[in-house]
Amino acid sequence: MSSNRLVVGIIFSITLTALLLAYEASLLPKSIVGVYFHGIPSDVMMQTLSIQDLYEQPLKSLWYLHIQPPMFDTIRAILVSFLGSEDLLLSQYRVDTAIYFLWAIIYGLTCFLIFTIIGTQTSTIYGIFATLGFCIHPAFLLYATTLDSTLLSTFLILSLIFLLLEIGDGQKISPYLISASFLALFFTRSIFQWPWVFIIGLCLYLLKYPPQYLKKYFIICICIVALFIIKQFLLFHLTTSSSFAGLNLCRSIDACTGHYIDAKKINHADPTANSLMREFKSNNAKNFNNSIYLELNKKYLDDYKEKLFSMSAKELFAIYFNNLIIYLQPW
Repeated sequence: MSSNRLVVGIIFSITLTALLLAYEASLLPKSIVGVYFHGIPSDVMMQTLSIQDLYEQPLKSLWYLHIQPPMFDTIRAILVSFLGSEDLLLSQYRVDTAIYFLWAIIYGLTCFLIFTIIGTQTSTIYGIFATLGFCIHPAFLLYATTLDSTLLSTFLILSLIFLLLEIGDGQKISPYLISASFLALFFTRSIFQWPWVFIIGLCLYLLKYPPQYLKKYFIICICIVALFIIKQFLLFHLTTSSSFAGLNLCRSIDACTGHYIDAKKINHADPTANSLMREFKSNNAKNFNNSIYLELNKKYLDDYKEKLFSMSAKELFAIYFNNLIIYLQPW
C-alpha cells in the first residue's frame, strides 16, 4: 500500500473512531443505567462468565470455561483485575465502560482494514466511500456498541482475509503472523473449530504459500489447538471450544426435548470452581457455565442424533434450506 493511502486510511479510521465516541457520548443521557446503550451488560450475555468469578477466581474461571472460547472473558478478567472492587455492580460498570472504549478502537481498526482492502483493489476515493457506507451502517454501529465478541470477531476475520490477500499478491507474510491471526479467531469465536486449521492451511497451499512457512503454520496451530482440545476433553469430554453445540444442533432441526438434570448427581470437574457451581451470575442472569449445562449438552446431542437418523434426506434438506432463508433475512 502506498504511503499516501496509508496516511489517508489512518486519518480516516481515527476520524471514524472519534465520531463513534461522540455518537456514544450523545446517547449517554438516553442510555439505560448510565453507560448501557442497549440495556445489556456483559454479565447478562449467556456466553460470558460472571464478573464476580473473574474477579475472585480469574485463572480458575478461565480454565473451567466451557461455554465459549476464552478470549472475550480473558479481556474482561484483565480489565476487572485493574478496575474491579468488592462492589460487583461497580466492577461490572467499570469493565463494561472500558470495553466500550476498547470496542471503539477496534471499530476504527476494522474501518481501516476495510478501507485498505477495498482501496488497494480499487482506488482511494472508492475505498473511502465504500468504507463509510459500511461503517455508518446501523448493524455495524449496533455491534460496535454491544458487549459481546461480535465486533472483535469481525476485526479478526478481516485481518485474516487481509493477510491471505497479501499472500495472494505475492507478499511474504510471516507464518507466525498467520498463525497468531488464526489462533486469535479460534480463541474468540466458536464457529472456528479445529478443522479450520486445515481449511486455512488449504487456502495457504492454493495461494502458493512457501512450503517452509506452511509447515511452521501447521506445527504452531496444530500444537496449540490440540493442547486446548485435549484440555476440553479431559475436563468436559468436549472436542469443541463451546458446550453450546448440542443446543444449537438440536434447535437447527427442532429436536430439543425437555430434560431434568439432578444437580446433586452432577460430577463437577472441580467443586471449588465457582464458575461451575454458581447457578446465577451477579445480576441474577443464568450462569450457563454451570456443570448442569454440560449434561444438558449431552442430552441435546442425543436428541439431535435421534431425530437426524430418523429423517429422510429430503426432510433434512427442507429444514436446513428454511434455516438458510431465515438466516439471510435482513431483520
